[in-house]
Amino acid sequence: MRKSKRLLYVDNTTKQITKQAENSCGDYNIIKRTHDHTIYILCDGIGSGIKASIAATMCANRINSLIDSELPLPTITKKITKLMSRAKVENIPYSTFTIIKILNSGQFNIYNYDNPFPFLISKQKCLSFDIDYKSEGKEMIGHAAGRLYEGDSLIAMSDGVSQAGLGRVSGLGWGVENIKNYIEHLVQKGMSNKDLIDSISNIVRDLSGGIFNDDVTITKLTIRFAKTLNIITGPPKSKKDDKEFVKSFLSRPGKRIVCGSTTAELVARYLDEEIEVIENAPSLSNPPQYSINGIDYVSEGAVTLNQIYNLLDSNLENYDNENNVMKISKLIKNSDHISIFWGTSENIAHKDTSFIQMGILERKIILSLIIKKLKALGKTLDINKF
Repeated sequence: MRKSKRLLYVDNTTKQITKQAENSCGDYNIIKRTHDHTIYILCDGIGSGIKASIAATMCANRINSLIDSELPLPTITKKITKLMSRAKVENIPYSTFTIIKILNSGQFNIYNYDNPFPFLISKQKCLSFDIDYKSEGKEMIGHAAGRLYEGDSLIAMSDGVSQAGLGRVSGLGWGVENIKNYIEHLVQKGMSNKDLIDSISNIVRDLSGGIFNDDVTITKLTIRFAKTLNIITGPPKSKKDDKEFVKSFLSRPGKRIVCGSTTAELVARYLDEEIEVIENAPSLSNPPQYSINGIDYVSEGAVTLNQIYNLLDSNLENYDNENNVMKISKLIKNSDHISIFWGTSENIAHKDTSFIQMGILERKIILSLIIKKLKALGKTLDINKF
């Protein structure tokens, strides 16, 4: 069986504070995860209030849209910087921006325009980057690249942090070097991500006379090994793909779930193992569960998937029900990277009127809904259809 490299996952801890006496925050940030990378975007609109909020939101969504169109980041940063240069002299909303892209291998790129440049936290040190500046007309774009390892972090912020105390302390406010030294002090104290960010925001408030004189955003992106999960459900459309379907599922690192009796038969046959019945549907809320040596959970298919979908929005720690569906749902919610092996063969049984009467959606519908919900929960997904 092929041994895969362990994937990395980016934890995101963000705190955002609106300027005193304003209803809208002039900073806007987006984080989006795919099966191979994480993107973080931070935009800071000029001024404050609704005008700044509109500028930052428009800029972030424009960057996000260009990323979705699969343009390279250098091209995107040039396009947005040109637009912001025009905004300085035309009636176009203006915003600064930071774009961070981290591959699940740890490789990263940072592109920065007029925001404080992010810091690297590694081995209890807070480090500044050697920034490569390139001109785009009259504007400058800062770039840095490297590799992050388990436990490393990037910390990004708006100038509401770096310029805290402007007019009250010497220089241009708190300043990059002072912030870097303070972050290192907090890191060496072993503070959690949330406590570290809270401590930074408290200093910002204190330097500004007990209020926030500007919008503040602080984000810590921390690297750890991903908790990986693999789910296989439904036989492939073509029987000739049965072996490759199961082989691909078993080749991935992490825990494994098999949903569906026919799927369980395929997996057991490939592993040359027996299927053991653990519990044979004592009630509709507790569908059949099985056991295959080498697989973490084996369950019935359609009913289980429908019940998982219904549970994903809930705080499952509030319930003490430990049936198979609840265990699988908790495992899914506690996972970071989920590979789904989706057999697209039609199951005639799903057309039975009893399924319709009970509101049980067939596999192709319920899986699509589950995938949408998992994306909203911040999971990285790898969908493999056979």
